[in-house]
Amino acid sequence: MDNFVSALASMALPFKSERLHIREVQCANYLISAWAASLGEVQQQIAVQAGLDQPLAPNMGAGSVLRVEPLKYWWLQAPAPTLEPAAATVLDQSHSKAVVIIEGEASKDLLNRCIPIDLRDSAFNDGALASTVFHHVGVTVWRQADVFWLFMPRTYAQFLTESLLEIAQSL
Repeated sequence: MDNFVSALASMALPFKSERLHIREVQCANYLISAWAASLGEVQQQIAVQAGLDQPLAPNMGAGSVLRVEPLKYWWLQAPAPTLEPAAATVLDQSHSKAVVIIEGEASKDLLNRCIPIDLRDSAFNDGALASTVFHHVGVTVWRQADVFWLFMPRTYAQFLTESLLEIAQSL
């Protein structure tokens, strides 16, 4: 992460209005893939190393750990967790994603114009995580209280962020 080059360096970020704040975040992103036979062990090790009370359910996030699939996690801080190679693989994918944080009272309005997910509290509550599409590009959305993290491929980050900012100006 020391030599991180932003995919959004030329963008007008952070964006601030009375109802909305959009900013880029630079964070580590380690992909952890557990083997099916060792999933229970890996879940426990991740929970302990992340300081969680219990292992995460699929499509949930807490602290700096996201469980993006039943056997896969994203670890969003450096250093990477220490896991036995026989139990899981750890791959640094920090430079493959751009991360934008969207917060403010208009954040749900903005995202509802971009992604096909019901963001009401009853459907997408604190800690919820979903893989979805934004302009036909695969993205991941994570909700942390009233803050939404949007993970997008670096190759599409500028295009998607331009779209976000254009829509944000109309809110």
